[in-house]
Amino acid sequence: MIAESYYQQIPDTFDRDLEAAVEAIKYYRELELRYPGAPQIKEGRKKMKQAQEMLQNKQKYIADFYFKTEVYSAARWRYLDILQSFKDEDLRIHSMKRIIQSSLLLKEYENCIEYGEKFRPYFTKEVKSEVGKMISKCESKNVKIVEN
Repeated sequence: MIAESYYQQIPDTFDRDLEAAVEAIKYYRELELRYPGAPQIKEGRKKMKQAQEMLQNKQKYIADFYFKTEVYSAARWRYLDILQSFKDEDLRIHSMKRIIQSSLLLKEYENCIEYGEKFRPYFTKEVKSEVGKMISKCESKNVKIVEN
């Protein structure tokens, strides 16, 4: 009932305070652990997934806002946090690309190259091509810095 109460408090849009979603997930998980055979678990899992999607959307929205407003260090930090917190593959790929791009735009070429190599195995062929161009820019700019 506690989980359900928090779930009912989740706003309709992700651009609001989502603390109720965090709490709902916490208590739905507790229900699963304490009462693994409870009939409410199936519905609770659906609601946990919806709450998790709201949290993912909010984090992506905030990270993208920082990126669009050219606050690349904050954007990169948010994207790195997304990688630690969420498993959605499309969201993770988006975040990885933006981490590399943010590093390039911050002129942190070594980080750009490092993240590029770290994330390369996760990319599709099309994304590898796009990211490869960013990494090439980082490598060429990094060489110029080292030479000077």
